[in-house]
Amino acid sequence: MILKIDFETKRFPCYYNALGISIIKESLKASDEEYYKKLYFYKEKSNKATKNFSYSIFIKDYTIENTEFIVNDRVTMYLSTPDLEFGL
Repeated sequence: MILKIDFETKRFPCYYNALGISIIKESLKASDEEYYKKLYFYKEKSNKATKNFSYSIFIKDYTIENTEFIVNDRVTMYLSTPDLEFGL
């Protein structure tokens, strides 16, 4: 399953990897906290196991200013997973 998420923004950080994971984690926590805990915790400790998803971020038509992309079009996140529970 591949999900496409479009963001409307004029600025986006150049160091966006942590932001991508934060968006995924907060979305999971808001929609299904039990599933979030199943993925990110084991015996009440942080679970460092690999997760069953990957993502990429595509920024269309931008310039770079300091540590930010100045976005002239859009930012799209593609999220891929074989796990239906995660995707739904």
